[in-house]
Amino acid sequence: MLAALVFGGTVYTWTDMGTHQGASTGANGLNNNGEVVGVFSSGSGFHAWKYSGGVFTDMGTMGGIISEANAINNSGQITGRSQIANGNEVAFVHQGGLFTNIGSLGGVSTIGQGINENGWVTGYADTANSGAYQTFLYNGTSFVALNSLGGGSGQGIDVNASGWVTGGSYTAGGQFHAFVWDGVTMIDLGTMGGVYSIGRGINDAGQVAGYLVDSSGNFHGFLYTPGVGMADIGMLGTQFTFARAINSAGWVTGNSANASFQNRAFVYDGTTMQDMNLLSFVTPLPTVLTVSFGINDVGQIIANGDDGKAYLLTPVGGDVPEPGTWAMMTMGLAGVAWRARRYRG
Repeated sequence: MLAALVFGGTVYTWTDMGTHQGASTGANGLNNNGEVVGVFSSGSGFHAWKYSGGVFTDMGTMGGIISEANAINNSGQITGRSQIANGNEVAFVHQGGLFTNIGSLGGVSTIGQGINENGWVTGYADTANSGAYQTFLYNGTSFVALNSLGGGSGQGIDVNASGWVTGGSYTAGGQFHAFVWDGVTMIDLGTMGGVYSIGRGINDAGQVAGYLVDSSGNFHGFLYTPGVGMADIGMLGTQFTFARAINSAGWVTGNSANASFQNRAFVYDGTTMQDMNLLSFVTPLPTVLTVSFGINDVGQIIANGDDGKAYLLTPVGGDVPEPGTWAMMTMGLAGVAWRARRYRG
């Protein structure tokens, strides 16, 4: 057995967030209060769930057999998708135990993926005419489609406090590229010479974590920094990396294959990528952590295990990530830029 490594001097506790009647459970998002949301299998379908204050809650659905919670902000507002009685899927904001259908682009499927501190939601929705998915932004009152990179369709995945959106969009040439929409313009982040890329998380400094496919078909995690561009964050082994979330300090989580070709959850601190299973824990992990979809600004991490359970990792000593000087400065500039441009519905 490999010895646990101390990553950045940090020691963690882990919390098994439980299951509903023994069903497989996955964590999709968390906020700075340590509240977590996700999805669990439920009979013939699956349901959204919320973990808060040590309590696991089945959020139910909006009339169908399917729901999924994808993100939660610090006010406890949750977004995701739910099937309704007629079988269509709608994007929702959930708060105070109530679902609200936030709108559509005229099609039969709308999925909320990210929510910011203002309750703005991004995701993707099909249209009545083409059936192709479009990136949308909901600002609490208006539900609008965002422009694409020229290919006519795309997916919004995350939105920061300034309303900047990241995700992926088809280009006029037919490739799918990661983008940042800054309130006015959809910016193509490129592929580092590859054939595909998508942004999965954006922080308030405008940094984006995501992944790309190179010309040989290999998956690489990337970190995009405004004014700098994309950087490959590396791999645990030699096969693949998927970067899936980012916090205000620029720490990234996701999953990567290790040297033994085993899928493992990782955390990246801007310099070093570490297998989460080799972090220092107060008590040994009861499972193997295979993927992570979230890290918050106090360093808590959500990860899913190969035992079908979701875990919350909490730092209890040593280094805790804090926004660096560059990040804090850029956050301020981003706010100024946003106030100047405003959202144009």
